Amino acid sequence: MSGKRRLLTLKEKIDIVETYNREKLSVRDLSKRFNIGKTQAAGIVKSRSELLSKWQSNVNTGRV
Repeated sequence: MSGKRRLLTLKEKIDIVETYNREKLSVRDLSKRFNIGKTQAAGIVKSRSELLSKWQSNVNTGRV
């Protein structure tokens, strides 16, 4: 377990989504690789299409 909550930038979330799409890792493996919680990793995977559309439209690249 990672302990403290980690706030991710949009770029970091996109990196997670791209890793998920490329390597087809489980949520558990993503959470270990990126040092985030399983719930946070699952939320990112679930909302990946929304995140990708925000990234493509260049909306706020800071915290999302």
